[in-house]
Amino acid sequence: MHWPTAHKKTIYNMKKLLLVLTLSCIAFIVHAQPKMVRGYLYGTGGANWATFFQSSTNVPALRGVWGPEAALSYRTVYPTWVGYETGIYYAGKGAKFSDTLGSVHLNYVGAFVNGLIYFPLINNDDAYAGMGIYTAGAINGKAGVDSAKQDIKFDGEKWNRFDIGLQIRLGYVVKNTVAFGIHYDIGLVPPYTGRTIENKTFHARNSVFNIFVALKLAKIYEKPITY
Repeated sequence: MHWPTAHKKTIYNMKKLLLVLTLSCIAFIVHAQPKMVRGYLYGTGGANWATFFQSSTNVPALRGVWGPEAALSYRTVYPTWVGYETGIYYAGKGAKFSDTLGSVHLNYVGAFVNGLIYFPLINNDDAYAGMGIYTAGAINGKAGVDSAKQDIKFDGEKWNRFDIGLQIRLGYVVKNTVAFGIHYDIGLVPPYTGRTIENKTFHARNSVFNIFVALKLAKIYEKPITY
């Protein structure tokens, strides 16, 4: 059967219109699908290698001390692959002086918040990087050599209980379940103020390198987000 030329053009135009409508419907459906923001509860455990960052080079050399760290945090992931993490934590910090002050061990409880950027990988794995602030208060501490260790008295002059600083965090999440990572904290407020060999005042700030493992405990919520 031979169709008239005008009829062929009509069929061709209808096919084009049908194709455009089909593609428009697909685009609408895809766009209409809700983009989700998700929130998770994480439990974290790790180890600190802690020392003091000094304001003077004329202070006897410092070495680091090991300490534990545990945290409970809330982490969000937005469709744009950004998010934040905030939580509470316990951490053991301190340093080892080469003089009679000896080893210093300080136990802190505090909170932190970090802005995060996620890098999606294959198999539901993600890498992420973040930066933020932390704040903490020392609940107790000891200083001294071997059996001569004594409780630290936080008088606000030599020893300061309060700590606040910057935190940089890198991590890798496996199957959206277990995360491995590191973070580095540098204090802005000195927990210790002492004297150099020239009898000049110096300030020592917390400097902590941490290795951690985090486990997703629960999905707190999942809801659509509109733009």
